[in-house]
Amino acid sequence: MDQNSPMPTRVGPIIGVWIALIGTQLLGSAPASAFGPMGHAIVGEIATPLLCESALVRFAAVSGERDLATAGLWADRIRDLPEWRHTLRWHYVDIGDDAALVERQLPPGGDLLTALSRSYDLLRRNDRKPVEQREALLLLIHLVADLHQPLHVGRPGDYGGNSIALFYRGTSTNLHRLWDGELLQATPVTAAEYAWALAPLRGFLAQQGGVLDVLSWAEESRALRRHVYAAMSSRPVSRRYELMARTILHRRLAQAGARLAGLLNELYCRQ
Repeated sequence: MDQNSPMPTRVGPIIGVWIALIGTQLLGSAPASAFGPMGHAIVGEIATPLLCESALVRFAAVSGERDLATAGLWADRIRDLPEWRHTLRWHYVDIGDDAALVERQLPPGGDLLTALSRSYDLLRRNDRKPVEQREALLLLIHLVADLHQPLHVGRPGDYGGNSIALFYRGTSTNLHRLWDGELLQATPVTAAEYAWALAPLRGFLAQQGGVLDVLSWAEESRALRRHVYAAMSSRPVSRRYELMARTILHRRLAQAGARLAGLLNELYCRQ
């Protein structure tokens, strides 16, 4: 894949979804994953009913995976293998609060935005080997979700919040881990049940459709960081902060699922 491919700039209607808390059942006490395995599974579950039949068929044929909920986990499973270590930087982008995204300094091999762009462009061309298409599709599915977690569009210097220590529900943690894993899990709730709780949005989101400019998704995540970093004023994470953070994460999960569906429909639905 060409590392210098431009970001996709085709823009459909912007989907702005502010999600209220979706019930106390989803505010359980057990910490686990958000935009880790659970979050990626939720995004896949949200996207699936928004896909056209052709996209569902092509997804299965190209990816070799049984469903979107599991396909989103591939990029995290392989990134620590020696032959895939070069993909580690593809899961995030570092950018200051006031710096222009298009003028950011790229690490060798690119970052989250360039990797997402390359994957999308390769799939649109549809002229590569099946193994390259599979890798591009699985990366696309994963990275769309990562881009919607605000700390994957991180400030330089604190490793996306990994160096900011916090205390959450009796356990030492850090800001990135809190947002990437420990805010959304409720023990009795599966990813499918979580996505079901967002089902009232599906009709509206499906009607919007379109392919959105991923630069705007990154700007959305960056704009949310001021709320994310508010935890630094309350190192034992407060209940009020926890509720605010879950509200943001619910919104971003729904947006990621709808936008992923829009990308796959753009690629694979018959005109």
